[in-house]
Amino acid sequence: MGILYNYPPNLDNKYNEKLYKLVVMRKRRNYTSGFKTKVVLEALQKRETIQEIAKKYELHPNQISTWKSQFLANVNSIFEKGISKNDDKRERDELFKKVGQLQIENDFLKKSTRGIAGFERIAKVDKSHPLSIKRQCELLDICRSSFYYAPRRDRSYNEELMALIDKQYTKTPFYGVLRMVQHLREKGHQVNPKRIRRLYREMGLHATEPQANTSKPHKREGKI
Repeated sequence: MGILYNYPPNLDNKYNEKLYKLVVMRKRRNYTSGFKTKVVLEALQKRETIQEIAKKYELHPNQISTWKSQFLANVNSIFEKGISKNDDKRERDELFKKVGQLQIENDFLKKSTRGIAGFERIAKVDKSHPLSIKRQCELLDICRSSFYYAPRRDRSYNEELMALIDKQYTKTPFYGVLRMVQHLREKGHQVNPKRIRRLYREMGLHATEPQANTSKPHKREGKI
């Protein structure tokens, strides 16, 4: 470990040369104030997560969080110093106003969408929009899982099955649940007895066939 204290190290040694490049010759990246402001504003707009912004600009998420904290901590000092003639400061003032305006618009959008039905808000999500699906769901105040949820079948399919059952039952009223399931499967509908039995109950249908104990004589039959 003594080679770490030798400066410059003996570059004839390949290990020392590699260590020198990694530790000594590595240059620290310097970011301009304009770049930092741009990154912080994107983080405040919340259109993308901090992880997404970090990946976009090849930064660490903690670095963005630090810049964001510094930005919010020094906002008041801008108004205390008054209007500056410096172009850079004027530009930052305009950016601060845009951030405040965006925050107000976001609050208004969330409040205005609360009175709209959930399915109508889900219909407003646009996959082709540059704004991420997650951010759109947050602005519309809906759960993202409800947007991706797709029901297996809608009510219209049950109505179609009920129409087929009614048509066949009119011809063959002795068809029970199992016979009707077989008939519908022959028509290309992959249904199970549980579903057809439920539709039978909703329609008030049952197979017309001899019931149990119909052959027993009446109690008074044959009596004078």
